[in-house]
Amino acid sequence: MPMNKIANLLKIALAIPAFWLVLFLPAGKGIYWEGLVYCGLVGAYGTLVYFAFRKGRGKKLVERRMRMKEKRGIQKLSIALSGTLFILGLVLSGLDRRFGISDVSLLEISLGNAIVVLGFFLNFLVLKENRNASRVIEVERGQKVVSTGPYSIVRHPMYLGFLMISFGTPFALGSYLALVPFALMPIPLAIRILDEEALLKEKLGGYRAYCGKVRFRLVLGIW
Repeated sequence: MPMNKIANLLKIALAIPAFWLVLFLPAGKGIYWEGLVYCGLVGAYGTLVYFAFRKGRGKKLVERRMRMKEKRGIQKLSIALSGTLFILGLVLSGLDRRFGISDVSLLEISLGNAIVVLGFFLNFLVLKENRNASRVIEVERGQKVVSTGPYSIVRHPMYLGFLMISFGTPFALGSYLALVPFALMPIPLAIRILDEEALLKEKLGGYRAYCGKVRFRLVLGIW
């Protein structure tokens, strides 16, 4: 088996228990149903992506999504900030559960899960539309501007999907306390987007014209 595949499998193998511990250990009372449902949604999305893109051109997409080493310092900062905020949100949701701080209704939890699912669905549409969607900011030889599907509405639909997941997560986990770090998520996303667009305008032919056609980066009518 190629070394890169082994490395990717190790990343997945380590990520699953780490995610589980961050989500449930702070709760101090074992597994709680809101967290279990949330894990199910994350697992279902990961499984869907794997089976949808495991063959043909999709294999290269999966390989791109597994790249983690950013070269640009501002991107490293953005990823570190967003990752810290997300982990902090999960930890706070567990602590909230342990100390019984929030009283989130079943309706709010259901709406939170619905927003998370919509965020995953949007990201899936983006992956189907843009097979160059990499985790690291780069421009490959022969790469073209994608302006169809979700990209015809906003310039960064995958970040919009991530933002939806971030805003839905605290409600899905039944925690108002976790809203604090998740509400800050637009800050590192904005940093990442501005730096990414600077690179794309410089190195990706047609991107400046695309920006003139699709006005909004992330949210229609706002930014």
